Amino acid sequence: MLKANFVDATKRERDQQQTTPLSQQQTTNSEQKPNEMMTSLSNGIHRPTVDLSSFVSLDFQYRTIECSSNEPFDGFLGDVENPWNIHLGNAQFIPNRNRMMEQLQEHYQQLSDQSIYSIPFEQIVIHLCCVYYHTDKRYYRALIYHIDPMINPDLLIIKLYLVDFGYIIHNVYVHLNSTNLKFLHKNFSTLSTQVYDCRLANVCYPTTLMQWSDDAKQFILDLCGDIHFQVEIIGTMGGFYLIYLWTDYKNRQSINSLLVQRGFAIETNDRDDSEVK
Repeated sequence: MLKANFVDATKRERDQQQTTPLSQQQTTNSEQKPNEMMTSLSNGIHRPTVDLSSFVSLDFQYRTIECSSNEPFDGFLGDVENPWNIHLGNAQFIPNRNRMMEQLQEHYQQLSDQSIYSIPFEQIVIHLCCVYYHTDKRYYRALIYHIDPMINPDLLIIKLYLVDFGYIIHNVYVHLNSTNLKFLHKNFSTLSTQVYDCRLANVCYPTTLMQWSDDAKQFILDLCGDIHFQVEIIGTMGGFYLIYLWTDYKNRQSINSLLVQRGFAIETNDRDDSEVK
């Protein structure tokens, strides 16, 4: 499980809206995309030409197991950006994830001090798959999905997505000699994730608002953090899975309906615009 200080860090202020699912951002043309793995590394650390064949290529993409059934499954919550952009996973993935995480820690704790593992500053680009050394002193498989423009050419502020947990890490500062971003070793490239970009079905923000409120997002975070919930996928829309989050599936009690009851949302019909499963 993630440590408490990690969970606290990831619940800071987040962006209100995001229109492209993270699962699709890996296949979108990035602003910068090298065509092949570089062999000459030069970010403030003097290194000779090295062999990077043990690491994934710069155009590597994580694989995600697609949901092929509409049967409800036990879920775990990652980040909630708003009710139309929720990152959550299938609880069946957790044992495989935990085994991979143990192996990842052992490998990178032993070898990541070798300079070959550190990603050169000039190769830090959007959509790069990597390993991130977090402030909780653990390594995570990650994806760089945003880089803020900076006046200082020797400093980057990036956002990372932890693909096995569904968490977004904001405001990661990277400078010329940073070593917290590591190349992803091929040994840890084969495990497919079961974390998905989802949208609550058949709800919309109130007509008095122009977007989702922070209260709606916080309501989901507070409720799902304290209870067991199930996920039912009823279709897709714009690359997102349309879902019901059930707090009580037998009695048909959902977070979707609770948002409406609390005044955070209004009912709508998504089926006209969705691909129904």
